Amino acid sequence: MLVYKNGWLSESFSVGEFIEEGRPVAVDRKDKKLVEELANYTVSLHEHGMMHRDYILNNVLYTHQGDKYRFVLIDVNRFVFSKKPIRGFLQCVNLMQPFYGQRNTARFVKAYIQKAHAAKSLYWEVLIFRWFRSGYSKLKHLLRKIPGIRLLARYH
Repeated sequence: MLVYKNGWLSESFSVGEFIEEGRPVAVDRKDKKLVEELANYTVSLHEHGMMHRDYILNNVLYTHQGDKYRFVLIDVNRFVFSKKPIRGFLQCVNLMQPFYGQRNTARFVKAYIQKAHAAKSLYWEVLIFRWFRSGYSKLKHLLRKIPGIRLLARYH
């Protein structure tokens, strides 16, 4: 909740739920059932027009009771709310983020496509996005090693 006085933000409050037994999904990221349930949860978020802009496995906590998984998102200061379902570019960007390895990403995206009844081409779109992003990150890392590159960047 945000409180404004005379047009300026004076106070802000956040309400959350304490989860004593919650574990980050990153800890058990190879559990096939957990990955499938996370995909189902992600479909639900997207269908309701919600997207976590920092959707990594450490920002998703879960509890497991019987055959039920319950997920809770943390670090939600960059959350996006839309009146329409999340589709297209934003959907691809969000789906490529959680998993580091290709195998778990593939399993996650395939489960997402099945639950969302999305086009099978979404699988390849996500993998291509990941490939480009990985190349861009490597290029940035290499450029930072060039002496004086930061000074040069200031003048252009």
